Amino acid sequence: MNELIFLLQILTVCVGFLGAYKLGPYALVSFVCLCSVLSNFFVLKQISLFGLSVTAADAFVVGAMLALNMLQETEGEQRAQKAVIISFWGLVFYTAVTQLHLAYTPSTYDTTAAAYTTLLHVVPRLTLASLAAYFISQKLNIFLYALARARTHRFLLVRNYATLLISQLADTMMFAFLGLAGLVPNLWTIILFSLSVKVITISLATPCVVLTRFR
Repeated sequence: MNELIFLLQILTVCVGFLGAYKLGPYALVSFVCLCSVLSNFFVLKQISLFGLSVTAADAFVVGAMLALNMLQETEGEQRAQKAVIISFWGLVFYTAVTQLHLAYTPSTYDTTAAAYTTLLHVVPRLTLASLAAYFISQKLNIFLYALARARTHRFLLVRNYATLLISQLADTMMFAFLGLAGLVPNLWTIILFSLSVKVITISLATPCVVLTRFR
């Protein structure tokens, strides 16, 4: 059942990406920001997928990077770089306001405080690791895409596959070593599982960039 939901999640992200593309560059920037916040929120849920124990957020990470690539393809590298800064600032703002929200003392009539605490409580090390991995992997993705595009203006699909795979490898490795090293018994197993799902997600989601050629 989880596998079917996973496919529907990827399809939903692809539809969202294509809709943002059709709406223009500002919508693509908004989509990057939204996917970035959602990925950091949904990463809290652990699921079983294809026999692997993983998180439920990878589709949103890939969606954000697909939108960045298309922003760079249509508007140039400078606009994509600015989108990374905007989405990173959105993540910092999200982290700050969620912690302020938790600081409120609930009333005696409140029934949701415990749920908010469970969902929004952050461990500083994991938060910093997530922010650092996100920022650097997005910057790396833009650099690699610009490099690939400078060498050839053809092979749009191949450019997206290659840059997404390399940047997600960097993202996974950075987060694992910065945020999880010393906290989990087998770090390499987690890295392998996470990468496996990201490869599946990228393979299923990336072909939708072909549809951006049909206006």
